[in-house]
Amino acid sequence: MKTLKILLLLLVLPFLVYSQSENKEDYVEKIKPEARKEILALMKKYKVTGVSVALVDDQQIVWSEGFGYADVKNNIKATDSTVYRIGSVSKLFTFTSAMQLVEAGKFNIDSAYKKYVTDFSIKSNFSGVITPRTLMTHHSGMPGDMLQGFMSNKADPYSTVILGLSNEHTAYPPNYVFAYSNLGASMVGYLVERISQDRFEDVVYKNVFLPMGMNNSSFEMPENCKRLYSKGYDKGKEGIDPEIREIPAGLMVSNVLDLSNFMEMIFADGKYNGTQVLKKETLTEMLTQQNMNVPRDLDFKIGLGFFLSKKEMEYAGRFAGHGGDTDFFHADLSTLPDHKLGVVVLTNSKSGSLIRNKISVLILKKALEYKEGLKEPDASKNDIKLVKNDSLDNLNKYLGKYSIGGDIFDIKKKRGHFFFKQSGQAIYLIPNNHGSFTPKLKLLGIIPIKLKEQELNFKTIGDNDYLAFKNEALFGVKIANYTINEEWKKKTGNYELLNQGNDKFYPENISLVIDHDILSFKLKYFGTKLALVLQTQNNNEAICLGIGRNGMETLYFTKDDKGEDVLHYSGYQFKLKKEETKKEK
Repeated sequence: MKTLKILLLLLVLPFLVYSQSENKEDYVEKIKPEARKEILALMKKYKVTGVSVALVDDQQIVWSEGFGYADVKNNIKATDSTVYRIGSVSKLFTFTSAMQLVEAGKFNIDSAYKKYVTDFSIKSNFSGVITPRTLMTHHSGMPGDMLQGFMSNKADPYSTVILGLSNEHTAYPPNYVFAYSNLGASMVGYLVERISQDRFEDVVYKNVFLPMGMNNSSFEMPENCKRLYSKGYDKGKEGIDPEIREIPAGLMVSNVLDLSNFMEMIFADGKYNGTQVLKKETLTEMLTQQNMNVPRDLDFKIGLGFFLSKKEMEYAGRFAGHGGDTDFFHADLSTLPDHKLGVVVLTNSKSGSLIRNKISVLILKKALEYKEGLKEPDASKNDIKLVKNDSLDNLNKYLGKYSIGGDIFDIKKKRGHFFFKQSGQAIYLIPNNHGSFTPKLKLLGIIPIKLKEQELNFKTIGDNDYLAFKNEALFGVKIANYTINEEWKKKTGNYELLNQGNDKFYPENISLVIDHDILSFKLKYFGTKLALVLQTQNNNEAICLGIGRNGMETLYFTKDDKGEDVLHYSGYQFKLKKEETKKEK
């Protein structure tokens, strides 16, 4: 009887394998025409020159294709082999390399970073220790970037910035809030280099790229990658990405085929084609939420490098992925581990940032629907509806000024409604059935517009009041108990940049001003006007009032050889313009 069962199984098994393969081809053939149509429409709408995509189902690339052009001038079309910069998706490979060293017992992820990089130094006004774990989860409290030299026409070695932070300050205590940090990610890359006693680029190549057959991936630009490398575009015009100093944080190049191998490794519990790249338990740890006990993170989830939250895919179970952006190139790598489905999208245009996530979500939703019959729940059941709320008086404590990144919102109350002004436009916060607020404005002062995607709420956490975007992220902090140090008042005026160096992007229109009793550091950077609200700490130091990335970073004054004041911010140095100094005299 046992022999008969085995024979029957042997007869049925080929049919089962064939049927499964045929089913995969079946659902993919349904996806392709619909997805192609929508991808091309998005490219046309947002003026994106080239896109490459790949869909992975467990251990198989079931669809990979290019759209548009990698090189318009030479009539070279984008394909699944086209190489792009992948921006911050690079971090997943930096952290994978680091976790391999943890597996080998080379360092402890929860020991002090300084234990291994003994010449690292940074000032801090907080208790707590920076560890590799907090660096990989963006909870170390490190500044987001050192902007001076970050994007340059001739970048310095990234080690120079990591070992040159002795006069800078941490922004937060460890595990205070998620604050994305390219600087912190590069510190992990430097740790890999120091522990391995080998070049970072070579370590990742030997231990990560080679075992996964990622032959066209690199943190450098070897000839094979250069031959397949796409041009960058802005509204159809060619452009060149500047060098990025923080190599481990964002300088990797790859294509959708290589990145598909990485997703296959995830779905195979750390194995690729029989080779154990990561132990199963290591990969599980990387895909496990690390910020369970950080109240200021709200509902946001992060693993070791992997983002574990994507609202559009919540109905599908677990998510793990990362996005990446440079000046011209934009990438998205998204996986659904419970379904062993993954998508990678690479683009070569500035406006690609507007479609990379749309394409990724589009393909994943269609794959779930056609492969498993899993459709997105009817969103209309959760539609936002404006409601009358007579209990706004309970929220009066939230009235006041908020620092919102590079802007200030002054939230007031008028005729029973909360409102603030932005660029002279009154925006009202109307209560809704989700227990939050829907911003509403009147176009031309006449046509009412509800900004549903900008659902806002108020939060009190610890001693601070915050503005929150839905329940996903804090983005504004209330300005309370505010004072300005008298010495800082004397230093207001227009400033000039002293150390532009080879930077492609650098601060312009720089000033230190007092406006409505608020001290602001104003500048234009990367095409955006910023007004950083400063809370002075003493005669020479002030912190930015904010939350999350670049919040609570320190500006400080030193004296130069002539005894004149020099203002420091994110590696840049500024001096009061001479005409301003003459006016004082």
